[in-house]
Amino acid sequence: MQEPTKIDTFGIPPEGQEVMATTVEDRWLRELADEALPGLTPRGEVSLLLLRGEGHVELSGDLSFDITPPCDRCLETIQDHLFIPLHQVFLPESSQDRAMTTEASSDEEDVDCSYFSGHAIDLKDSLHEQIILALPPQFHCNEFCRGLCTRCGVNLNQGACSCPPIRKANPFAALKALP
Repeated sequence: MQEPTKIDTFGIPPEGQEVMATTVEDRWLRELADEALPGLTPRGEVSLLLLRGEGHVELSGDLSFDITPPCDRCLETIQDHLFIPLHQVFLPESSQDRAMTTEASSDEEDVDCSYFSGHAIDLKDSLHEQIILALPPQFHCNEFCRGLCTRCGVNLNQGACSCPPIRKANPFAALKALP
């Protein structure tokens, strides 16, 4: 049985081939999400359309995930949503004409180009890459999150801690001694 992420380019009909899956019903997407989003308990879906052109295959669609990451400041679990629009052009590895990318992109500037060998495209690596690239550098429960006390670990969003304030040395204090 062929894996759902391996697409035979010769088998793509003229009207295109749809690929739809959810993490609830499709093991391959659940495994991909768990691999790309470890520890974030992702639930999501993918909706793709593959169109075969002259010497290339265009992929368009989107990935959508509900995730539960910890806030990077206070470590509280938060609910977040990732929506990842996709538009990618696949060219045969033997293709030496890199300018084909701009022709196949139908005037979109933000098109990703990938290469495949033989007559099969494996979408798994491409989808994994797009998920990783869409992740924000940090997750925050809100923009005003105060985080944790660096000494006692109390969540400062829930109230002040009992640690004495840290006195910062004034680098300009030596200037007061000058005449």
